[in-house]
Amino acid sequence: MEDIFGERLKQLREKKAVPQKEVAEAIGITAQTIMAYESGRRKPPLDIAVKLAKYFGASLDWLCGIEDSSTLTNRKVLEVLEAISGHNDFAPGALKITIYSSKIIKYLSEKKKMEKLLEEGVIDKELFQLWEEKYNRESWLDEPFDRFDFSNSAATLNMMIDYQDPPGV
Repeated sequence: MEDIFGERLKQLREKKAVPQKEVAEAIGITAQTIMAYESGRRKPPLDIAVKLAKYFGASLDWLCGIEDSSTLTNRKVLEVLEAISGHNDFAPGALKITIYSSKIIKYLSEKKKMEKLLEEGVIDKELFQLWEEKYNRESWLDEPFDRFDFSNSAATLNMMIDYQDPPGV
């Protein structure tokens, strides 16, 4: 039987060009354990699998063979944020998301400005859609989301999702 986890773990490690010992030290296990995971002789417990996925910036679903895409991209993060912000089932201030990616912060800030201009009638919907299309072609959206980029922590964005009654309620 094929060992997807081991194959994908080895693929990530080789792509990043790091030795087994370095990966092992980073997550608190031995190089022999990494070797056993890669060869399929052992399966990692969930906490170690999560640490490995985070270390490589890969989704746990991909590492386990559930999905085909190996990395969490900026585009996927934005899609999740958009989906969350579209829900009205949160109490005021119940959900606080802190983003450390300067690229995502810049995009969300610019989008908020554009939405305000649209709401005020300064720009029309067509111009807003052109702006969105321009951003959707940006190459950084398909780059891996760097969850560990704390170098610019002063630029964190606290995205509060406030409860609003749906129209007509």
